[in-house]
Amino acid sequence: MVILRSLGHLGATPSFPSELPADYARSFTPEHRVYLDQVIDHARMVGDAELVRGLTRQARSLDRTRGFRIALRSQPLGAAVLDLRAALLRRGWVLRSRARRS
Repeated sequence: MVILRSLGHLGATPSFPSELPADYARSFTPEHRVYLDQVIDHARMVGDAELVRGLTRQARSLDRTRGFRIALRSQPLGAAVLDLRAALLRRGWVLRSRARRS
């Protein structure tokens, strides 16, 4: 739906609602970061300033998180904490952050 809106076509089909849900930007996770830039570019081309603002905010948040993880990983203790968290996640022992739950 976000991509349809960025192209200016959301609401043109009865298959989707004509409005985005309030948490639409959260659908873009770190794995989708490359696509996020493309969607922002399309939203700029159609002049959807509201969508550009929301997606740009999400892009900045993803970039900050990535930068924090890189900085943390560069320190031995930080790397150990991240490795331990990853191991616990694999075993299902740690709850994911609220932003990632769904």
